[in-house]
Amino acid sequence: MKNRPIIAGVRDMSSLERNLYMQEVHKPKTLGRKISDAYFEPKFFERSGRLYECLGVRSIKKGIMSTVGILHKTLGEHKYAGSYFVGQEDRSVDALRDFEAGTRFNESVHLFFGLYSASSTIYNFMDDSSFFYFNGALTLANIACVMVQRYNRARVYNTIEQKLEMDSE
Repeated sequence: MKNRPIIAGVRDMSSLERNLYMQEVHKPKTLGRKISDAYFEPKFFERSGRLYECLGVRSIKKGIMSTVGILHKTLGEHKYAGSYFVGQEDRSVDALRDFEAGTRFNESVHLFFGLYSASSTIYNFMDDSSFFYFNGALTLANIACVMVQRYNRARVYNTIEQKLEMDSE
């Protein structure tokens, strides 16, 4: 396998899990799912992770996890797959799929608020408002969060692909 970033510690798939996963993958997709996948599935230039690593995603991720992540760990949410953690209790491909769904949701939220704050930034710039800097900072923060979600999703896809390759050998 190419040198791609993965998520460590995910257990291998059993033959039953692999068959169920393959059935799920080969199900006919609805139009909404096809459109969603066209946007959310990592593009060829994202799979290596180099683009986002050059943009500083690892540092951004460390900053996010040292702030928001502490809150989630305090609440005990790090044990199970969710939108911020793969999960410590169940490190399976199913947990990865739950995490991937969480990255889609998080990216959608940050994309919406990023576009909103970007339009506010432009409006405040033209209006000479003091909120220009605040909205500009919000726009940059949302863009950074979108990049983290896309980087994480590429890692999830790479990990699942690696697990499928290991099972087929």
